[in-house]
Amino acid sequence: MAEINVRPKNKSPWWLWLLLVLIVGGLAFYFLRGGGNNAGLGSSAADTTSTLSTDTTISTSTTGGVRDSSSN
Repeated sequence: MAEINVRPKNKSPWWLWLLLVLIVGGLAFYFLRGGGNNAGLGSSAADTTSTLSTDTTISTSTTGGVRDSSSN
């Protein structure tokens, strides 16, 4: 009878695939979550500017931010 040499397949390590999946999953979460960009959160805060006039009164002007719905 003839002898058959059986060689196992060259498998890539399972931990390498697990690491790759974790990295891709982490990057997808980071970019889909907004990448740390807080652009949506900054619009709710009011931008204020205070100025000191010559008669030492302080006037404050508000631009942007949240509007009071009761004043409309």
